[in-house]
Amino acid sequence: MNLYVAAIMVSTAAVYIGLLVVALTNDMPWLLVILALLAVYGFTPRRWFD
Repeated sequence: MNLYVAAIMVSTAAVYIGLLVVALTNDMPWLLVILALLAVYGFTPRRWFD
């Protein structure tokens, strides 16, 4: 894996976890729904969207 790709993946994970913490601590159910949808989309195989 390229170092730049790894850096992008780590920064994306950090932002996602940060938004998750903000949504849980500030009672934002709409943000939890958005993060859940992003997680489902991210773990869905790409061939399903072809």
